[in-house]
Amino acid sequence: MTKRFSTVFFDAANTLLYPEPPVGELYARTARKYGVNVNAADIQAQFRRSWEALQVKAVGDPVRYGIGEADGRRWWHALVAETFRPLGMPHPFDVFFDELYRLFAEPDVWRVYPEVFEVLQALNARGLIMGVLSNWDIRLGPLLEGLRLMPYFDHVILSAVVGWEKPHRRIFESALERAGVPAGEVLHVGDNYQQDVVGAQQAGMYAVWLRRRGAQQADCPVISSLRELVTIIDGTHLFPPS
Repeated sequence: MTKRFSTVFFDAANTLLYPEPPVGELYARTARKYGVNVNAADIQAQFRRSWEALQVKAVGDPVRYGIGEADGRRWWHALVAETFRPLGMPHPFDVFFDELYRLFAEPDVWRVYPEVFEVLQALNARGLIMGVLSNWDIRLGPLLEGLRLMPYFDHVILSAVVGWEKPHRRIFESALERAGVPAGEVLHVGDNYQQDVVGAQQAGMYAVWLRRRGAQQADCPVISSLRELVTIIDGTHLFPPS
């Protein structure tokens, strides 16, 4: 079926922006100042393992990062500690963590994907309501400002503010309430199939799966660049929500 959309929501990390240098390099660079000299690749691998371990512990928790800054800091403190425990703990750890936490709030360590601004400008010219819908702590708002992305968005919906994370239906419903539009007029795009595609479809929205490293069969359109989103908005056939 062909749809005419009034609203588009975007995931943030790995959809609009990404850390540069990568997480492992930034962690390694900062850790050296606190007496730990570890290969960036080893940190990156351990970070992924620690992330998965904390995710498993948080199963059933509607908002792993918590609500507000204090909860977010506690979650990231636990993740960073879990990452460095088998590699050597920077000392003093809390001072190290504070520097790392502040570092990832800085626009200088993030990059916007090359096509993002042109796509946002194209969608803005079509009169669409646009928003960010992200599992992120409260640092994202100022980060979007610093990266010059905020002027394009009418709404920023954060799990740390709403109290629910994707793929939970409640965060998508919160986005619909903020935008004041019915679910059937909304397209959500993101890089995580479970969080972005399944979550959006369960809330009655349409979804597009962004896979920058190559296409894959799915029950929704799959794109490798946000440039393809403009074609979809202009009337390409879509799968209806499940």
